[in-house]
Amino acid sequence: MAILDKSLQLALAQADVRAAGTYYTTQVIDLGAARGKSIIEEKGIVQIRVAAAYVGGTNVTFELVCSDTPWTAPAGTGATNVTVLGSTGALVTAGLTIDTIVAEIPVPRTIPKRYFGVRAVSTGTYSAGTHDVNIAVGTQIGPY
Repeated sequence: MAILDKSLQLALAQADVRAAGTYYTTQVIDLGAARGKSIIEEKGIVQIRVAAAYVGGTNVTFELVCSDTPWTAPAGTGATNVTVLGSTGALVTAGLTIDTIVAEIPVPRTIPKRYFGVRAVSTGTYSAGTHDVNIAVGTQIGPY
């Protein structure tokens, strides 16, 4: 299990994935002058956890993204020149069950643009489902 830092939480129980479409995290990280440089010394991961089971729909793909400009969730309004840095691939609804970590994607050593976050791309119509997105570093040992 990874060590989580509340200040690196990009989404908490984000519930806007309903109709087919693209939905950005509620929080974005502004890298400022650090863009294009190594931003993390240790092995960092973006952890995506289903907080409430997804119902209906077909699948959801989570993507690590960066942009030249910040965005407003959930539509991503304002994001320009978006680059996809990593992806889960399509995750079928049957696997999006409550309290399940569905992905741990390594944080890229360098991020070429100033703003960093995650977006969900869904197909089909969902009637329920929420997810959390955290950046975690290291490994937690022992009970939690």
